[in-house]
Amino acid sequence: MTGGDHRWKRSFCKLSPGAWGVTSYERVREANQVPAAVYGAKTESQLVSVDAKALHRVLRAAGMGLVSLQIGGEAPVNVLPREVQRDPVKRRVLHIDFQVVSMTEKLRLHVPIEPTGSAPVMSNPDMVLVRRMDTVEVECLPADIRLT
Repeated sequence: MTGGDHRWKRSFCKLSPGAWGVTSYERVREANQVPAAVYGAKTESQLVSVDAKALHRVLRAAGMGLVSLQIGGEAPVNVLPREVQRDPVKRRVLHIDFQVVSMTEKLRLHVPIEPTGSAPVMSNPDMVLVRRMDTVEVECLPADIRLT
């Protein structure tokens, strides 16, 4: 990224197709893979697996932003990571859902509100800041999702 461009960097990840039961999920994780689901309005839902290290790199680079996925030998698709399930102790990813998005259709996303600075009234020790909202809903094209 350069200058004032704060859009999500596109990250790329390869996935392996698969279909599992409970014991298969354990085998997938033992092979240093993470089970994942890929779904979208115009695509068939699929169960896949992704290399745990590659997924970690992608999530660090893109966060919850736009990612390009390639499943098997198919053409890459644009997705947004949706539900990320983590181990409560080790914090490693146990499962992730990816939503396939169209680059021409607007999405509705909940963006966290991060207050900056402080109001002069907050210097009074008797004052308490009460936040009634933690997120705000925005509508935009996937390419316009901003980092900051």
